[in-house]
Amino acid sequence: MSERVLYESSNGDVWALTRDPRTKTPIVKHQRNISSGGQVPYTDIGQFLRSGAGGAERQQLLKLIDTLLDGREKALRPTICLPHGALRRR
Repeated sequence: MSERVLYESSNGDVWALTRDPRTKTPIVKHQRNISSGGQVPYTDIGQFLRSGAGGAERQQLLKLIDTLLDGREKALRPTICLPHGALRRR
């Protein structure tokens, strides 16, 4: 399963964007540090964005989403398609 690390805290917690092992939908995985028990909860992206008041892990996900929008904006710029040879000098 591929994943993209969003944020690593100083206490060893790691948040990553990954896919749900069952549904294959995008989710946020929180790998807790050993002293916190090391559990790995998965959170729906919408719920994750609504819950964190402004934590660094939430900000990193928003930055990642922003880069996707920037790339899409460039990809959606209008393209002019001319028939083959239309620009040839006569």
